[in-house]
Amino acid sequence: MPYVVASGGGGGGATGPTGPTGPDGASGPTGPSGPDGATGPTGPTGPDGATGPTGPTGPDGATGPTGPTGPDGATGPTGPTGPDGASGPTGPSGPDGASGPTGPTGPSGPDGASGPTGPSGPSGPSGLDGASGPTGPTGPSGPTGPTGPTGPTGPTGAGETGASGPTGPTGPAGAGVTGASGPTGPTGPGTNVRLISWTINSPITGGIAGPRISQAMTATRVSAFIVDGTTLDFNIEERASATPGTAGTDLLGGELRAVPTTGVSTSGFSNPGLAADNWLWVDLSVISGSVTQVQISLDTTVD
Repeated sequence: MPYVVASGGGGGGATGPTGPTGPDGASGPTGPSGPDGATGPTGPTGPDGATGPTGPTGPDGATGPTGPTGPDGATGPTGPTGPDGASGPTGPSGPDGASGPTGPTGPSGPDGASGPTGPSGPSGPSGLDGASGPTGPTGPSGPTGPTGPTGPTGPTGAGETGASGPTGPTGPAGAGVTGASGPTGPTGPGTNVRLISWTINSPITGGIAGPRISQAMTATRVSAFIVDGTTLDFNIEERASATPGTAGTDLLGGELRAVPTTGVSTSGFSNPGLAADNWLWVDLSVISGSVTQVQISLDTTVD
């Protein structure tokens, strides 16, 4: 209960003590909020707080695709060889394989040394006498003795004539002087045929130089034969006297093919006339098989 201050008509009395505060009245309703004030400037960043504890590890993500293989690195040095391991137990033997074919018989060894000769056996009984052999030829007659005095002619005997003695050696040549040579006889008729030939061992394709002819000639036949191999094609050239190293004119219209066994020949020429002082040349163009030798012959007549 509050104190009551009484006022009197007399002089003022002293103020009494303040009474106790009464209880708070019930709160009135909250008034409407006022408008937000303007945002003040951002204050300085405070210091980082302490790091919190690490959370639990999340599940692994799906494996990504494999990246391209990088280049091989350089091979490192070979390490030292380790010690050999202990040998394992030997496995059981496998079945025997089939026997291989029998190899060829080796050469005979040298003859062994002869053994000692055994003792001689007892002599056998004597054989029967063999039949008489044929009579040998009559020996040569002895030298004739000196002629004795002629006796009286006796009767003709019935004996046979003895065989003739061997011919005596030829006596020494006489010492006669060889006579002077007689005059030379007249020259016989000659021939205008000339043969030119080439014998080529181990032939290869290319040119083979031939002779230089001294007279004008006409080619009449060419023949050829090879040893071994299958075929050999060739032709013969006539080359100018001043330029034997330059190709000339073929004697044949085409290559002639030589063969073994029967050979080949022809009389068909596209250039039979050969001028004096020109050169001959053989051209080997195609060789089939292992020909070891070729013989080529050219028959001509002197114009």
